[in-house]
Amino acid sequence: EAVRTRKVVRWEAVTAYPSGRRHEEISVTPTMDETGKVTRLVGIVHDITERKRAEDALRDSEERFKAFLENSATIAWMKDEEGRHVYLSENYEKRFQVRLADWRGKTDFELWPRKVAREFQKNDRAVLKKSRAVEVVEEAVNPDGSRSWWLNCKFPFENSSGEKFVGGLGVDITERKRAEDALRDSEERFKAFLENTATGAWMKDSKGRYVYMSGNSAKIFRLRQQDWYGKTDFQL
Repeated sequence: EAVRTRKVVRWEAVTAYPSGRRHEEISVTPTMDETGKVTRLVGIVHDITERKRAEDALRDSEERFKAFLENSATIAWMKDEEGRHVYLSENYEKRFQVRLADWRGKTDFELWPRKVAREFQKNDRAVLKKSRAVEVVEEAVNPDGSRSWWLNCKFPFENSSGEKFVGGLGVDITERKRAEDALRDSEERFKAFLENTATGAWMKDSKGRYVYMSGNSAKIFRLRQQDWYGKTDFQL
């Protein structure tokens, strides 16, 4: 091939030595006379075994990382220091029906409603400023326009060239958030009901200590609500 093309030809090969198999990069350079005829070939062999091992280890590591992400409920992403997207996991793409090819190089303000983008950006900047991971609950908008809530762990990352990034791992906690909101609303309605009736109401724990006292009960016994909490009837 080097003789035919009169150009340097390179290839990789695995050679068996008594000490073991080695990966080698071989290059053959043709030498020509004044007429352009190839008169000889110069071959150089580079041992690239360690480089190949490093590449294989990196590839294996990336494959394990990808397998972990794609077989869990976690979504993952990464942005550069300017907030531009550089990576989305397959789960992220499926969950929000987007493609990294369309998002690459774009900021949150180009992709999300302004309120959502502002919150994302604020938390990303906090990660870069503190240079440590932070855990936050963030709201996102689903493809159908509904809202979802995510428990996100955001962390700083710096590559070998010194470029800084913000990575993120997120878990959908929408159902838990809705349950918490429903419980809080229920408790607020229950409290409003008790506080606006003439009935006194209270609750004690298993040791007889007061854990709740309605406002009317406090008025009846001329005590402040905080004076009841944690105390038993014998103390009162």
